Amino acid sequence: MKSKTQNNSRIGFNTNSEKLNGRIAMLAFIIIIIIEVTKNQSILKILNVIE
Repeated sequence: MKSKTQNNSRIGFNTNSEKLNGRIAMLAFIIIIIIEVTKNQSILKILNVIE
């Protein structure tokens, strides 16, 4: 018998996809900070979003 909190679906919102999404977001955040520190500019200026 499966519990209501257990979700074995491979598509949509489940525990594994949420963990992966969080890890990718944390990695991207750290990469953006490293770029901003090394270039001494904000990421928005580097991408020409603001001037």
